[in-house]
Amino acid sequence: MESVATGRRHVLQSVSMEACKFDSVLLAKPLLGWHEFGDVHAVDCCFRNCLVKEARLTRVTLRRCQASAGGIVLWKCILDQVTFDGEYESLRILPPSEHRYAASGNGTFVIDVRTAKCSEIELLGIPPPMVRFDPSSAAVLSRDVLDRAGWPICAVSDYLGGILAKFRSYGGPSSVYAIPTGAEDAPALLAELAALRERGWLQ
Repeated sequence: MESVATGRRHVLQSVSMEACKFDSVLLAKPLLGWHEFGDVHAVDCCFRNCLVKEARLTRVTLRRCQASAGGIVLWKCILDQVTFDGEYESLRILPPSEHRYAASGNGTFVIDVRTAKCSEIELLGIPPPMVRFDPSSAAVLSRDVLDRAGWPICAVSDYLGGILAKFRSYGGPSSVYAIPTGAEDAPALLAELAALRERGWLQ
């Protein structure tokens, strides 16, 4: 798919894709309902400048995939058991402000990014217990902790400062901050993560 922009509702169920290319694809807010993607598996696929608005993604898995130049943005989407694996220039997940994820006792998750290598990543608004992340390169932001610290946006790196500003606006009571391990300044951001954990600003 290349240079596609549509506001029609799209439904994909029980679909497997291998070595597919999605270049400059916009699935805008449907006029009625939501886009629906269920039991979709993509392997060795490439994504570029892909924006999906107001979709429900259930058991969607991307294995060994790549996303360059704009990457993937899921804008006001609701996720359930979505896994990202591979390399992504940008991966941004912005859930609907009115949606509240409920904790599950059966071990299910909202999103798994443990094997996603990103140059930019944003996972705000999803409760940390519902996110599968690598604790060596990610931490939990808490609104209560940052309130007490006075929201030290100017006392941290520009990257984390930008994440904190967004978290303050729409991140909920707590969210996961994941280091963009594919970025050039990843080593410095990892060192900052460790230092701020010791300081108590990140958990």
